[in-house]
Amino acid sequence: MGRQQFDTLISEVGRWGVKDVFSRETSEGLTFFRAVDMVKKRAQRERVHQSIELVDVPAASRDQGAGATRRDALQEAIEHTLSPREAALIQDTLMGKTPAEIAYQWGVAPKTVSNEKSRVLQKLRDVLADHEMN
Repeated sequence: MGRQQFDTLISEVGRWGVKDVFSRETSEGLTFFRAVDMVKKRAQRERVHQSIELVDVPAASRDQGAGATRRDALQEAIEHTLSPREAALIQDTLMGKTPAEIAYQWGVAPKTVSNEKSRVLQKLRDVLADHEMN
C-alpha cells in the first residue's frame, strides 16, 4: 500500500470510524483486525507474564529453611529435568512468546508447540509436586 492510499484510508477511518471503513469480509479488514488482535494479546501477555527472576517469594518460605525457594525449585527443575529444547520452550513462554511465534522460530506447526508445552508443563508440575512433598 502506497503512502497516498494509506493517508486516504486513515482519513476515512477518522471520518467514518474503523468499523465503517474495514469489514471482516474484505482481505484488508481481516488483516487489520488480525493485527489489532495480535497487539491486544501481546499487551495482555506482557501484563500477565513476568520473568522468573522477578517472582517474589514470601519471606516465611526463606526463613523456615524449607529448602530452595519456589523460584529456585522451578529454575532447578527446568535446568535438570527438561531437555534443552523443552527448557527453551518454557523460557520463551515465560518471556511472553506465543506458540505461533515459537513455532515460526522453530519451523514447526503452532499446534505442535502447544501440545509440547502442555506436556512439558505437566512434567514440571509433577517434579515440583514431588519437591513440595520432600
